[in-house]
Amino acid sequence: MYEILTLIVIFLVLAVVWGINVAKKSEKRDKEIGAIDDCPIGKFIAGLPCADEPATDVDCVITKNHFVFFSETNKELGKIPRNSINQIIVDDKTKITQRLTVTRMLTLGIFSLAAPKRKTFIEFCLVIDWQDNRGIRQNTIFEFTGDDANKNANRTANYLQKYITVAQALDDVKTCPYCAETIKKAAKVCRFCNRDLETA
Repeated sequence: MYEILTLIVIFLVLAVVWGINVAKKSEKRDKEIGAIDDCPIGKFIAGLPCADEPATDVDCVITKNHFVFFSETNKELGKIPRNSINQIIVDDKTKITQRLTVTRMLTLGIFSLAAPKRKTFIEFCLVIDWQDNRGIRQNTIFEFTGDDANKNANRTANYLQKYITVAQALDDVKTCPYCAETIKKAAKVCRFCNRDLETA
């Protein structure tokens, strides 16, 4: 019995030391990148160009110009310019595919989100819809699970909304009437769907 109690105490001490270490690293990281604020944003699923694997317990650090995403071990997963965000969407995981770009659905696999499954717990997704520096529309997806999934996802979305900055007017772009992707205003053929725009 004494050995078990000793092991529990050692485990608790190690957990506290590890937690303090992670908190110090987070504080140092926030100072280095000039953080204005931060918030937990759930589990990263897909949609950051440099992050190729899902990550749990992701933290979103808000800087002057970006939302910067870090894993629970303080590894940077990627960043999104605050002035490139079109909208932030929250919906049930089974319904979210209706709002994603075709490219993102193919990346995720259409059936990974849309296939009807017998759900044992509640899952909601938060999607950040944004334009990358090439003008290509991106969807970055985070997942919230549990009884408060909807509430937590909406709370996070509302929190991030106040940090979205309005982009400078893009006078040289327009939306394709066929596929709704952003293209150059002077384009005669859409580079996404290859449809002739002069007949539109």
